[in-house]
Amino acid sequence: MTVFQAQAQLNQLKAARDEEQQQIIKEYKKLIERLNNDAADAADAIKNSLNSFVSPKVVDRGRDAIGLALFGDMPLVRTQVEFTQGRIKAKEAAVLFEGPPSDTKLREFK
Repeated sequence: MTVFQAQAQLNQLKAARDEEQQQIIKEYKKLIERLNNDAADAADAIKNSLNSFVSPKVVDRGRDAIGLALFGDMPLVRTQVEFTQGRIKAKEAAVLFEGPPSDTKLREFK
């Protein structure tokens, strides 16, 4: 094989490689798009199912609010949720207030 023939064969192999890579990229993008669509469909199904039990306004307030809406009539669950909310609010208050809070700051904090 001559240098010219070897170079021609190398160029053919590179072209085949590049074409195969483009096909792989195209298939990958197609699979990712399908995965994104499936994930969006699953998220919509979960959201719709949740909305049939709890209003979207409650969902926007987070996991504890959802738990309270679903199981609030159970004293133990209600107490746990209120305790958790209290801890969260206490951390927020500790950051907001330096020393004893004024009445104005307390009203703003609510």
